[in-house]
Amino acid sequence: MTIHKDWRIMDPAEKIAAIKRVYEPGYSASQIASLIPGAVRNGIISIYHRKASEFVNCPLLPRQGGNGQRKKRPEKQRAPRIVRTSTIKAALAPRRKASEPKPPKPVAEPVINPEFRMIALIDLGRDECKWPVEGAGEHARFCGCVTHEPGKSYCEFHHQISVQP
Repeated sequence: MTIHKDWRIMDPAEKIAAIKRVYEPGYSASQIASLIPGAVRNGIISIYHRKASEFVNCPLLPRQGGNGQRKKRPEKQRAPRIVRTSTIKAALAPRRKASEPKPPKPVAEPVINPEFRMIALIDLGRDECKWPVEGAGEHARFCGCVTHEPGKSYCEFHHQISVQP
């Protein structure tokens, strides 16, 4: 007996009824799916697992061609490991002993905090610091100190703050 309604538009109760209607002892999920339009093997198995109590009297056959055991895949032969020369050089490089102190990092001289000129954005020139000092929107005020290199947006003090080591 075949079903005329499409599997994809059935609700779960209709799917259970459709499976029970086409079920015959010894059918596999693939055989049941072939009798219901739009059904697939995995969909049938899914319903069987989710609604197991409904199918106590309708067991599925295991998949054809096996005893339930998966075949083991032949083990692949692995390619020889390629070691890069940079790795070899790093391994052969002399190592610093644990007792040796680390060399000190160079410390940059602190730049003195300049006096902010508190300039509005519209009044800022090309070589003036554009670091916002206070306010927001149209009421924002910027540092306005002279930048020492053309193309920089900030003075030395604010550049040092913006670039963390």
